Amino acid sequence: DLTGPYGQPDGPQQRYEEVLAGISFGGAGIPPRTITALVTYRQSKETLLLLAGGTLPEGAEVFQPAGSPEDKIGVVIRSVFNEGCLGALARLDSERPFLTTLPNQQAISGIARPTLGLEVCKFGGGSGYTHGQISLINTRVELTDDLERKIMLQGVLLIEGPKFSTAGDVGSLVLTADTLQAVGVIVGRQQQGNAVCLPIESILQQLQVALISEPVRYRYRQHATQVIAAATDQVGGQDRLGFEAYANAFVRLIK
Repeated sequence: DLTGPYGQPDGPQQRYEEVLAGISFGGAGIPPRTITALVTYRQSKETLLLLAGGTLPEGAEVFQPAGSPEDKIGVVIRSVFNEGCLGALARLDSERPFLTTLPNQQAISGIARPTLGLEVCKFGGGSGYTHGQISLINTRVELTDDLERKIMLQGVLLIEGPKFSTAGDVGSLVLTADTLQAVGVIVGRQQQGNAVCLPIESILQQLQVALISEPVRYRYRQHATQVIAAATDQVGGQDRLGFEAYANAFVRLIK
């Protein structure tokens, strides 16, 4: 049931007025995936879309949510496919604003190293908001990606259980549940349902980008036009993110 966190059924797959992490994107020959984050290219300081978890051909157009011309949000300029990094970078190409905040209007609060037993959450274009626990770190996993290519990955972390991720969640940031620090990125699933993730640090290093953690709205041609205030979490306790508290605060959907 995606109604709670995304405000309506199938929320992550809808077309959004503002592009942000945790919602679905696609393209010609590209299965539905999740927008990972906005990043800055270290050399040029250009703001780019990070589409991690899989690779895309250079020059490919990406759309949110799907392939209509008016849905275009970017063009792929770089892609890496190796044992420690599955990911692509896309140049922003849309009149729609781009947000650096998460779907609950909170900013990513930095980067954390994965540890065994760490409580984590994710916002995914396939299954919305879920939470789980890291069950294995720094292991090797043979993965068949969503384009049916096999690769042996290293430094993998696993999140146990079939409810954490599903089809369409590739690219989702894995975040610490309490502080919303980025830990990893979902790159696939095992047959038993465990989420296969790569550490975010490895992906950022190989793509030569830095994660943007400040809450900023970017307009067309990569200009930061406004610093936005992240919403304050109003619900404490076990359900820290509080579905009911932020359902109405989610970014407006185009109906």
